[in-house]
Amino acid sequence: MRIALWSAVFLGAAGVGAYIAAHTELFPPGVESAVTSGSPAPVTGTPAPDDPTWSGRIRSSSSHDLYVGGRCTTDWVTTLTFEALDNGRIVGTGTSRLHGNRVCTFPNAQVNAEEIEVSVGGTWDQRGFHLSLRDGDRSPRGTADYGGFAPTVFDSEHDAVLNVHLDREDSASATVRLGRVDEQGRGRYSCTNRISLALAA
Repeated sequence: MRIALWSAVFLGAAGVGAYIAAHTELFPPGVESAVTSGSPAPVTGTPAPDDPTWSGRIRSSSSHDLYVGGRCTTDWVTTLTFEALDNGRIVGTGTSRLHGNRVCTFPNAQVNAEEIEVSVGGTWDQRGFHLSLRDGDRSPRGTADYGGFAPTVFDSEHDAVLNVHLDREDSASATVRLGRVDEQGRGRYSCTNRISLALAA
């Protein structure tokens, strides 16, 4: 029943099922403000057995352009799974893995991170998902990403959000570009993220 109700919600966003949308309360009282916000939210709530589960992949191409000259680039693939809760929140986990090797235009002997554990939070609404990712343990331990992936995608200070629009009731996709200045304030991080999500069967 609940999965059918959620399908009606998503179809209503595309203009289908207008009658149902006009005669059915889509969300319980007090939820409206939570599900219409596009700002990142902390990972809260406990999934119920019948909360819809989504899974997907993010392919990220990133770079760090240094103000003194030179550039480092890294490519990443993130797999993630999350539940879309009744209260409009998202909760889930994932793993980001370095795809290929870091490439720098100058000698860099520092070891780049190869794998990063991810927690998934954010909100959902009729248009799609507003994902906020937070990084956890890294492998090898104590390493960093010298491209622009980790400094942009996991940037809680600047409220990085990945907005992913619904294509159909069971799939969503987007290309999201993130960027900011680096810690020195004169170089720049940038990252292009190609996101595809699907409703689990």
